[in-house]
Amino acid sequence: MVLHCRYTMPDRLTRRPRHAIILVSILLLSTISFVPSNSVASSSKTTTIWSGTVNLVDGYTVESGDILIVEQGTTINLGDDEDILVAGRITVQGTSSSPVILNSILGDHDGIIF
Repeated sequence: MVLHCRYTMPDRLTRRPRHAIILVSILLLSTISFVPSNSVASSSKTTTIWSGTVNLVDGYTVESGDILIVEQGTTINLGDDEDILVAGRITVQGTSSSPVILNSILGDHDGIIF
C-alpha cells in the first residue's frame, strides 16, 4: 500500500513573492524622473562674476537665464560703440567707497542696455 501526501500552500503564502515584486517595481519606478530633456536644458543657468579690471573690446551679452555679478571696485572697459546687453540678470555690488567704474577703451561706449 502506497500513501501519497499532497500538500497545497495556502493562497496567502503564494501571493507574497508577487507582492514583493510589485513593491520593488514601484520603488524603482518612483526614482525615475519623467522630465523632458529640453526642460532641463532650458533651466540651466550660468553665473559669471567680474572683479578687478574687465576689458570688453567687443562688448558682452548676459544671455536670458544667466546671471552677471559685478563685484565692488571693478573697472569695466568697453570698446568703441560697444555695450553690455542684459537679457538675463545683472547685480552690481559697487559702494560709495568702492564703486564699479564703466570706462571706454577708445571713443564712446553705449553703456548697459536692458
